Amino acid sequence: MVILDLKNNLIRFETNQEDIGKKLGISQSMASRLEKGKNPSVELLLKISEVFGKSMDWILKHEG
Repeated sequence: MVILDLKNNLIRFETNQEDIGKKLGISQSMASRLEKGKNPSVELLLKISEVFGKSMDWILKHEG
């Protein structure tokens, strides 16, 4: 199970779902679903890692 803390990242980076969607190449509604707990694809996890500058360990386990 992937636990993606997108909501806290939205707050920390002071951005919104629409901006996150644009950065990740996804719709605002998909960003909303991620925030609510939908598990992203591996490709999207890699993009999130790149955009947020976080390791895959951090994204998957909040470590690293």
